[in-house]
Amino acid sequence: MRATIVQLSDPHLFGDPQAQHRDVTTAASFAAVVAHARRVAPDCDAVVLTGDLCHDPSPEGYEAVRQALGDWLDRTLVIAGNHDDLHMLGAMFGRPEANGDAVCFRSLIGDRDWQLIGVDSVVPGETHGWLDEEQLQQLDAWLAEDPARPTLLFLHHPPIALGSAWLDPLLLRNPEQLAGRLPGSGVRAMFCGHAHTDQTGELAGIPVHVTPSTAFQFVMSGQSISIDPSPPGFRVIRIDDDRLATEVVRLA
Repeated sequence: MRATIVQLSDPHLFGDPQAQHRDVTTAASFAAVVAHARRVAPDCDAVVLTGDLCHDPSPEGYEAVRQALGDWLDRTLVIAGNHDDLHMLGAMFGRPEANGDAVCFRSLIGDRDWQLIGVDSVVPGETHGWLDEEQLQQLDAWLAEDPARPTLLFLHHPPIALGSAWLDPLLLRNPEQLAGRLPGSGVRAMFCGHAHTDQTGELAGIPVHVTPSTAFQFVMSGQSISIDPSPPGFRVIRIDDDRLATEVVRLA
């Protein structure tokens, strides 16, 4: 069984397609990244958007994301970021797995051999992340259905420290509650956004991959926000039977 997943994160679009954030026209950057992803993985099985689709949420901004994805919409799975409006996002992209106000998903791929799970780590009105009891119970239920099924877990907020004095307090604040569910589960890897950087670490022995933004990147060092000039990018995840490989691809 072979499958390919494209992860896109943190587009930060606006209702105005010419609007800029941190000197980047985010709609144009997102369109360029999607076009490059189509060249790299034209027949991908799933596209996962890991939050902050819009910076200033509006129907026009979310529609711009939909338009850029085009015929990839039918294979797109979405979770929210701290800048998103949960109700607007859910209405514009559907909520395949609703749990309260959360926007989460579960999808079986590769003849149902593997599963993709997205959990909602957003705390309304806050920048940091938290997995509430409803999300943790939902994750438990999905993992318990077939504990041996290989699983890729997606969330907006990284559950590991990134070595950043200014950003680490704004990551997932209850990673220990997630870590306690991982041993003995089918989770093979976790994929996040939020940090606008490319980093890899571990939680409870499970690899955690942080994916760059399709717009602009952050420098992890220093005491306050600064911009990394690295190009925007996306992540490609490839499954080959029981093997998993992933890489970040950037624009030139």
